[in-house]
Amino acid sequence: MTFELRDYQKEAVDGLYNYWAGKAGDNPLIVAPTGSGKTAIIAQIIMDAMSFPGTRVLVVTHVKELLEQGANGLLKLYPEADFGMYSAGLKQKVLDRPITFAGIQSVWERAYDIVPAPDLVLIDEAHLLPKNSETRYNRFITDLKVCNPLVKVVGLTATPYRLDTGYLHKGEGAIFDGIAHDIPVAMLMEQGYLSPVISKGGVKQIDLTGVGKRGGEFIESQLATAA
Repeated sequence: MTFELRDYQKEAVDGLYNYWAGKAGDNPLIVAPTGSGKTAIIAQIIMDAMSFPGTRVLVVTHVKELLEQGANGLLKLYPEADFGMYSAGLKQKVLDRPITFAGIQSVWERAYDIVPAPDLVLIDEAHLLPKNSETRYNRFITDLKVCNPLVKVVGLTATPYRLDTGYLHKGEGAIFDGIAHDIPVAMLMEQGYLSPVISKGGVKQIDLTGVGKRGGEFIESQLATAA
């Protein structure tokens, strides 16, 4: 079964493959704003990977709700997917399928138990990864690279920036090495995939009738009375 990607989703997938083909690095980010259809992008990447016999794909995120959402989304778009889930919260611990959805809290110490080792790791909500070599994500990825030095790690995120540590692909301790593709929010709004953001006006409107001005500004005492 096949499904049709939107043009910008296809560009995101192609951007990933071009990133690898250009030898820019192995561990890029795909920046996909909320509402852009990240599940479809992930499903296409997984389907493409499964066309190579023996390939193992691991999808990792931080909460069980996202694991369920991702697995259900994959099943709708790719019903033939042979996948398992590894999550204590979901009471499932399956690591022997070609495709695995795993919670980082459950799997971070189990890298050496995933046999054969993954060839591709997709990290959903990658903006939640701090740049610290001692975090669970970093230690897990480090262990996976011991098991398979050729493993590729792709992060999917609505933003490549964290307020506390800056860009996810820059600086010491960064897991990612670049941005393969960035889907512009403005383009999604122009094409009707996202609605423009319109702020809600205040409930109370001030009647400025009779409020004078001095030096081009409203007289503060009169403005306070009107308010």
